[in-house]
Amino acid sequence: MTSPAQPGPAPGPAPTPGPGRRRRRRWLVVGVGAAALAVAASVFAVATLQPPTAALVASDITVLAPTTIQDTVATTGTVASARTYKVYSALAYAVDRVDVSVGQVVEKGDALGRLSTTTLDRQISTKLASIDQSARTSDAAVQAAEDRYNASRTALANGTNSAVAGADSAVASARSAWEKARKAYRDYAGALDDGENPQLLAQRAAVDTAAGAVASAQHAYDKALADLAAGNDELTAAQQAWAAAQAVVDAAGAGVTQAELDTLAAAQTSLDAAQAAVDALADVAARAQLSLTAATTAYDNAEAQYRATRTATDNTLGDYRLAADAARTAYLKALASRDAATASAQTEVRLNLDNLRSSQASASNEVMLEDLANLRK
Repeated sequence: MTSPAQPGPAPGPAPTPGPGRRRRRRWLVVGVGAAALAVAASVFAVATLQPPTAALVASDITVLAPTTIQDTVATTGTVASARTYKVYSALAYAVDRVDVSVGQVVEKGDALGRLSTTTLDRQISTKLASIDQSARTSDAAVQAAEDRYNASRTALANGTNSAVAGADSAVASARSAWEKARKAYRDYAGALDDGENPQLLAQRAAVDTAAGAVASAQHAYDKALADLAAGNDELTAAQQAWAAAQAVVDAAGAGVTQAELDTLAAAQTSLDAAQAAVDALADVAARAQLSLTAATTAYDNAEAQYRATRTATDNTLGDYRLAADAARTAYLKALASRDAATASAQTEVRLNLDNLRSSQASASNEVMLEDLANLRK
C-alpha cells in the first residue's frame, strides 16, 4: 500500500526542505553572519575614530549570536510525497476494507484498514473442532491405558495374572512330583539298606534253603560213603573168612569134616550178606550223591537268582534316583519359568504405566490451545 501524500501548507512546523533548499539556507546563514561582522567592524571603526566618550553601561551593549533565519514561500499546487512506503500485513488474509484515504494524515497506531476474517473464522472453527475431537480421543486413550495399567497391576498383586498363575501351578505340580519321586527313592533305598525288600528277602530265603539242602545232602552223602566203606570192610572180612574156610575144606580133601563144611557154609552166608549190604550201601551212596548234586544245582540257581534280583533292585534304585533328579530339574525349571513370568508381568505393568503417562502427556492440548489463542489475537 502506498502512503498518502501530505496536504498543502498547514499550521505547525514547515515540511522538511529538500537538499537544494538546505544549501540555500546554509548560504543565507553565512551571509547574515558576514553582514553582522561587517556591522561590528564598522561600529568598531567608528568607535576607534571618534574621540573617547563616557563609559557604556550594560544596557547599551547587544551581544550578537549566530541564528537560523527561516523564510516561508507561499504558493499553490499539488504536493507529492517525498518518499513512498508500502504497508504489508504479516497475516496472509485478504483486505476487507481500507480505513484511510489518499492525503490523510495518520499517526502511529492508527488503523489503515481491516483484513477479512472469513478464513480466520473458518480456521478457528476447524481448530475448535480438532481440539474437541482430540480431547475425546485422548480421554478414551488415557482411560484405556489406565484400565490396562490397573488391570495388570491388580492381576500381579492378586496372583490372578494368567501367566504367573500358570507358572505357580506348574511350580506346585513340579514340586509335588519331585517330593513323590524323592520319597520313592528314599523308601526303596531304605528298604534295601534295612533288608526289607520283599523280592530280595524271598530270594535270600531261597538261597538259604538251598544252602541248607546242600548241607543236608552233603551230610547224607558223607554218611552213605562212610557206611559203604564200613560195608566194604565187612565184605572184605567175610571174603577173608570164606577164603580161610575154603582153604580148610580144600586142604582136607576127602577127609573134610562136617564141621569144616558147616564153617565154609557159614562163611559163604556171611560173605553173601556182606556183599548184599555193600550193594545196598553203594546204592544209598549213589542216591545221596545225586541228591547232593541236585541240591548244589538248586543252590547255584538260587544264588544266581538272588544276584540277578540284587542287580535288578540296584537298577531299580538307580531308576528311582534318576526319576528324583529329573523331577528336581523340572521343579527348578518351573521356578525359573515362574520368575520369568513374574518379571514379564512386572515389565508389563511398567510398560502399561509408561503408556499411561505417555497417553496423559499426549492428551495435553496446550499446543492446540496456543494455536487457537494465536488465531484469536
